[in-house]
Amino acid sequence: MSKNIARTENKMKKNTARILVFVILASYIGVIAPINRQAAAASRLTSITDQLTSVSNSTIAGSTAGDSSNVQKANHTISFTLDASTGLAAGDNIYLEFDSGFFVPTTSPASLDYGDIDLNCGSEEDLSTTASGATWGVATTTSSITITSGTDTVAAGSTCTIEIGANASGGVEQLVNPATTGLKLITVKLRTSTTVDQDGKTAVYVIDDGSVVVSATVDPILSFEIIGGNAVSFGTLEPNAYHKLAGVNTAYGYIDFATGQPVEDETVTVRSQAYTFKDTQAEADGDASYVLIGATAAQTALNLSRAINNNDASNVRAGVDAANDDMVNIVSAGTGTTGNAYTLAESVANANVVVSGATFTDGSAGGNYKETSVDFGGTDGDVGNSQTGNALKISTNSVGGYTIYVNNSSDGLYNGSTAISAWAAGGQYGWGMYAKAYGTKYADSDTPIAAEWKTSEAEPGNFSSSQETLAQETTGPVAETLIKMEYNVRVDGSQAAGSYQDTLTFVASATY
Repeated sequence: MSKNIARTENKMKKNTARILVFVILASYIGVIAPINRQAAAASRLTSITDQLTSVSNSTIAGSTAGDSSNVQKANHTISFTLDASTGLAAGDNIYLEFDSGFFVPTTSPASLDYGDIDLNCGSEEDLSTTASGATWGVATTTSSITITSGTDTVAAGSTCTIEIGANASGGVEQLVNPATTGLKLITVKLRTSTTVDQDGKTAVYVIDDGSVVVSATVDPILSFEIIGGNAVSFGTLEPNAYHKLAGVNTAYGYIDFATGQPVEDETVTVRSQAYTFKDTQAEADGDASYVLIGATAAQTALNLSRAINNNDASNVRAGVDAANDDMVNIVSAGTGTTGNAYTLAESVANANVVVSGATFTDGSAGGNYKETSVDFGGTDGDVGNSQTGNALKISTNSVGGYTIYVNNSSDGLYNGSTAISAWAAGGQYGWGMYAKAYGTKYADSDTPIAAEWKTSEAEPGNFSSSQETLAQETTGPVAETLIKMEYNVRVDGSQAAGSYQDTLTFVASATY
């Protein structure tokens, strides 16, 4: 009996041993088999991304929507890196497959083609409808894009970027986003014909609305002032003398960075206020008079102009003209001669920073003058009756700038029966006007003045009973531009006696 039991136990041990061996072998086989399958699979692309310009969904299916406003289109920027040991050979292709719901337009008038795609695998590739030589061919279906090499190759480990849509050079057409929300996959495959050598996926998440509207309101601003009163007089005219009734103007100066940048801790002084240049934002934030040295001279000029306005706006105004953006123009906030005493200085011998002079210049209180020539700005022969002409001051936050119009009465400068003639072209006698602008855009300039009244003209401009443009700036905002007007009259000894009068009407408007 005990022998039988022993034999039975031995058989069980042998069977158990066989079972254990079988289980162990089966386990090894189970582990080894997937490794062999993985070795036979395609290599993996890495660092796959797809950057969309919108992840909002379309409200109707793209395939039936055309260019409907219900369709949400987006640019795609797809980037990926090839396997470190496997490149892309001549004749191979890059295959992009978009998840269900994405729509690639393939029919006119909104078909997406090679002109809407850029490919860069280290350099920009030429694309066309078919592959030929160094040119890659592009083919599309409603859910895929295939880009096939002609003779070009891409080295192992390279990174490729594909831009699809308006972000491509010359691109117009875009992919349509799915109508359904949720996770969407984009598959990238590198293929020899249709055999996949490398592949990978990336994902985007489509939502109902990927945009946030942030709003704020700035009210329109337009201020307009006639300086010098509503009744001005030449007094008694002397035959053959050039009589000039001139309005006030503002003193001005400038700081120019045309040749380069300031250095750390260099200062410029405007009306006794020093402004110190700093290299870092942290330093510049330390005091309201500190100015950050920008990445460009133009940015530094803008930073300085803002510092001046923030510190001393009640006395001076500063600005930068887009056409000359490395110069800060500074004008006196008040009119007349007061600003001529405002100082300008620069602290170090730095040729990159140039001030216009030791003080502001050209501020004038206006006046009534009797001159020997028609040239604008003469102030030698003061008539002495304390009269001045007019100036106009305008400010607006309109990006479209402003227009100032002028017209006179239908009879002109008239005594009830006889008028003093308008100044004829090439003539030496008559009634007319010159004008010049002073402001933070250009210090002093004829730029915004209409051609007829520019100071460069040989004779003063004439008025009309219909509105005409006197001054205009088509870009804004505009801060306190002053238009100095100089009324001119000259008569000969045959001019009829009498009291002459004309009414000028000025109107300002802004374009918002």
